[in-house]
Amino acid sequence: MNIPGLKKLPQMLRLALRIPNRLDSIQQAIGRIEARQIIAAGIDNPQQAEFKVSSQWGEDGIIQFLVQRIPIQNKVRLLNKAKVAYGSFGAVNGS
Repeated sequence: MNIPGLKKLPQMLRLALRIPNRLDSIQQAIGRIEARQIIAAGIDNPQQAEFKVSSQWGEDGIIQFLVQRIPIQNKVRLLNKAKVAYGSFGAVNGS
């Protein structure tokens, strides 16, 4: 039995399985952009800094807002469920 497209099925499945990881990467990138925009805008009110990357209520932006005002000498990466929470709590060395 020869079903059209059957040979492409494994490749299509591999691509489909990569979608959640790619979406996570995109979501983190958007969060970094949001954080930079808040800094550039010179916002003085934490409520105006709200945005969600992995939070439920916009606290990602509020945490970024607060941490930008606290001097951090030793920046480190924070691990969360075996994923690097890039930018979370402003504690990531982005270089």
